[in-house]
Amino acid sequence: MPIQQFIHFLTAEKRYSAHTITAYKTDLTSFQSYLQQQYETTLLKAEAIHVRSWLAFLREQSISPRSVNRKLSTLKSFYNYVVKTNALNASPCVGINSLQTEQKLPESIEEEQLQQLIASLPKSNFPEHRDRLMLQLLYATGMRRAELVELLPSDVDSTTNEIKLIGKGKKVRFVPISAALQNEIESYKEKRDAEFEVCDQQLFVTDKGKKLYDKFIYNCITRLLSMATTKLKKSPHALRHSFATHLLNNGADLLSIKELLGHASLQATQVYTHTNIEELKKIYKKSHPSS
Repeated sequence: MPIQQFIHFLTAEKRYSAHTITAYKTDLTSFQSYLQQQYETTLLKAEAIHVRSWLAFLREQSISPRSVNRKLSTLKSFYNYVVKTNALNASPCVGINSLQTEQKLPESIEEEQLQQLIASLPKSNFPEHRDRLMLQLLYATGMRRAELVELLPSDVDSTTNEIKLIGKGKKVRFVPISAALQNEIESYKEKRDAEFEVCDQQLFVTDKGKKLYDKFIYNCITRLLSMATTKLKKSPHALRHSFATHLLNNGADLLSIKELLGHASLQATQVYTHTNIEELKKIYKKSHPSS
């Protein structure tokens, strides 16, 4: 099956995350079902008109242009792979452009709000200390949720005050942390070791000593951030946005932020310059006598 071969390629050679693999598989299966139901044809016999028809169908289902573009990107990647393996002469996606979308600026949380929240959070027992430290690390390093899930105690270097993170495509990067945060990690590890005789190897574990999962972290961080802000976005990713925005606001250069975030290209990081400009506009409008 072409889908299975493609998924194996993404897993074994591209080393994409499980979340990304699932998204690719879901998109391709959805398109395959559409082809069978509407045209009684297959993936390898699809033509450009079929791709355009599917995209139009998705929009009729009120799926956002951004999501439609992601699904189109899946098809393009799939058919490029099929052409390279000589299973097909040409991709049916050639000449099909992405839909226009409004650029959504990342929403960050105020520095003072985060600092006050962290200071107010208790850490008297293991769950409290774990939840507080997860929030601290997400904000202090800009790491992704998936990177937090896989973090090992050995990834934290107490001699250099650095954390090793393994990002998308298994790309390794090192992010510095403060001595105070390093001490917090050591204090948490002592609580963790005292709490469990045996537990999973990851740094952060559940109340039962098992490896954390995405939903656990999402619910935890959303709950904590709800105590500090009324912003709509209260996810772990909001802390990543806050990390980058606050660095930029305090004079960090874009290339350094790119490396800290683990972005593959500078283009992905440049969105934070727009956020910075929008913030400057607010300050100008509020402060300048002629505004």
